[in-house]
Amino acid sequence: MPPWLLPLAMLVILSFSLFVNPRERTRGWVVLVVIVAGSVVSVGQTCESARGDHRNREFADSINALRRQVRSLPESVVAVMVRFGYGREETERLRQSRNADQELKQLAGTSALETQREITVQYFAKEVDQQIVDSVLKALKFNVKVGAAPLPGLATNAIWFGEQVQPAQVKLVAYTLIRAGVRIRVIRPFRDPKGGRARLIQVGSDAAYAAAPPFTVQQILAARAFTR
Repeated sequence: MPPWLLPLAMLVILSFSLFVNPRERTRGWVVLVVIVAGSVVSVGQTCESARGDHRNREFADSINALRRQVRSLPESVVAVMVRFGYGREETERLRQSRNADQELKQLAGTSALETQREITVQYFAKEVDQQIVDSVLKALKFNVKVGAAPLPGLATNAIWFGEQVQPAQVKLVAYTLIRAGVRIRVIRPFRDPKGGRARLIQVGSDAAYAAAPPFTVQQILAARAFTR
């Protein structure tokens, strides 16, 4: 019920009573003035509330529009890169980076991060921003070890893992690297995945796969397991 309806009804009833009972006319006029004043305040508050709701809706619409712009930003960047003559390889890497970021956030939100404490990720800093990759992997609760690259002339392209590493943990590492611009061309278990390597994920370079097509985020997402 609108907040002004009750005061209006009282106003009508009291006005009628002033004519029916003249003895109560003086007191009735006082009550009538109070009701009118209250009605004015109530209507004013209702109007102000309506204006406030309108401003809130405008603010919410502005926030939603901004969110849509932010979500579409990477695609806009890709379009600009294509228009300025960047090749398919560069634009595809940017698309994969964006997709990896989305899947990384989703998977990290559903994974039991505490179990990552038992897994060590060893990688060799090369073309990636070490600080960014290191901070993301640590935020995912992995034990991180960074070493000098044994093959400095070969780009990072491989992920190996032990028998106690879950596929979801391998995917978290793969998404982190692809997000940073690394093209992963092979993901497979160690030749000997037991013993000291059972809980190890190693990121490095494999010359045998230097010319292999890189994994896409969709391929990694669809994989139930990674085999040799």
